[in-house]
Amino acid sequence: MSLYLDTAYVAKCYLNEPGSDRVRALVRGESGLTSCAWCRAEMACVVLRHVREGGLSPKQARALHDLFLSDVRAGVWSLIPVATDLLGALEERIKGRSV
Repeated sequence: MSLYLDTAYVAKCYLNEPGSDRVRALVRGESGLTSCAWCRAEMACVVLRHVREGGLSPKQARALHDLFLSDVRAGVWSLIPVATDLLGALEERIKGRSV
């Protein structure tokens, strides 16, 4: 079975944030961790935010992001490709619910 995590939860696997311990407990020992390919760019942004906020040095941020990418290459994370038309369709569905 595959466990899908959005970037906020993926980040908690690598960063010490509120709730990180619960997310790590959830994924510990799981195989088939999945996220969206967009997660790669979002993870870079999350790590950069931690640098801006003073929680990570630039060197630590590079190492952390490299660890995430290494895990992607090793198959820890399966990243689902996302096409522009899929993002547009999703956006339209979300907008329709929020109005």
